[in-house]
Amino acid sequence: MRFLFTFVGGRGHFDPLAPVARAAAARGHTVAVSGGGRHVAGIDRAGFTVIPTTPPPVAEAPARREPMPPVDPARDDWEIKELFATRGARTRAEKLLEIIHD
Repeated sequence: MRFLFTFVGGRGHFDPLAPVARAAAARGHTVAVSGGGRHVAGIDRAGFTVIPTTPPPVAEAPARREPMPPVDPARDDWEIKELFATRGARTRAEKLLEIIHD
């Protein structure tokens, strides 16, 4: 079986799916991971076939960890709806359909 794991977001979205993808690969399945261009190197370092959904950034900015903002349910709802379900889905859907067809 062939699996395509994909995510919108950063390492906090990729890291939880990586063990599931590794388990599928360990069972003999073909596994690829698709994420935004700035995550290609990290996905590759994790040992997966990488299929970018967006181009890599022109210049790689150094990784910066910032503290989590305070809990704000209204902001969280907006981010999920606007950034992930709307913008993220729209910008990646066409590319994901191409990947699936290939």
